[in-house]
Amino acid sequence: MFRMIPAALTKKENYMDRRNFIAGVLGAGILTSPFRAFSQAPLVAADAHSHWGMDAWGGNGALNIGDGLREEMLKAGILLVAMKVIADFPQLSLRGGSTVGQEYAAPGMLHKYFLAMASGVKARAAKDGLMVVGTRADLDSVITQRKPGIVLASEGGDFLEGKLETLEEARAMGLCHLQPVHYRLNELGDISTVEPKHNGLTAFGKDVVRACNRLGILVDVAHCNAAGIQQIIEISTKPVIYSHGWVTVKAPPAYNNNFARAIYIDQAKQVAAKGGVLGIWPVFTKNPEDFAKYLLTVVERLGAEHVAIGTDHSGVPRSALSGYSDFPRVAAALAAGGLKSSEVDAVMGGNYIRVLRQAMDV
Repeated sequence: MFRMIPAALTKKENYMDRRNFIAGVLGAGILTSPFRAFSQAPLVAADAHSHWGMDAWGGNGALNIGDGLREEMLKAGILLVAMKVIADFPQLSLRGGSTVGQEYAAPGMLHKYFLAMASGVKARAAKDGLMVVGTRADLDSVITQRKPGIVLASEGGDFLEGKLETLEEARAMGLCHLQPVHYRLNELGDISTVEPKHNGLTAFGKDVVRACNRLGILVDVAHCNAAGIQQIIEISTKPVIYSHGWVTVKAPPAYNNNFARAIYIDQAKQVAAKGGVLGIWPVFTKNPEDFAKYLLTVVERLGAEHVAIGTDHSGVPRSALSGYSDFPRVAAALAAGGLKSSEVDAVMGGNYIRVLRQAMDV
């Protein structure tokens, strides 16, 4: 989720320039082809981070999955969307959406909220004919039968309230993608946007990472500070994901509003070296073609097998993508920019599917 990004982040120096990018390949006449026009195999498109249908800006955190999501996914060739419940939303709402980390939370409040929202996500998905992917068999069914589905995910481990047994409860509900922290300085560790207090993860946070590996939950390092990301990379026995954000060649400050949310290229390479994936935001680009150009710069640095898309739909006030209907334009632009069809498929969703499958293999 996106809040209060400073305008300075849109400056060119905060992006990695792709050398020798072929001028003119992103012409309008070649950007309307469907995925299958350049894909040898059925494309597996996915969104690694979404709040689709959430009234984040209305202030109530309501999710309205089912009101057109399935149709959008089918039209754009998208088979899987990681639907994030914002685990600290009640507290953010009480603070007016402030990014300031706050340790306090009324006992049981965040746990109760998570249970209600997770149940709501599952109910609305079922109503709209979207499979909730909670097991490896579910994932295989989505891929082989081309059934659109969602991944029940959590943006923050705040709902755990310091209890590992609650993670097991959430896994039984179908949770299979967990981001330990968000905007609240919680029991798991430090966040990137507030002065650190735990030197990365807490002892409990480290236990949660190990438990995720054991239970078949994909670990997401987004919103963690650099120390926390490093510890997760070292602890996790499975590849991890940075589901939404951007890569910078300049080391981000220790904490400084949302600029600190960027992942430094050296650390991004460590995520990739262990088989992980970087989900790139379409926030600081102008349109689908410009977004594809930035994706290509990250592919150049990390390899096509380590790049994905995390739209943060309904969690950002602006985006290069007006909706999932823009996915084919991104895919066509990636192909025009020189990626092979298999590489386009990987970036557009295959990489997210891969790390999710690897996490589920227990």
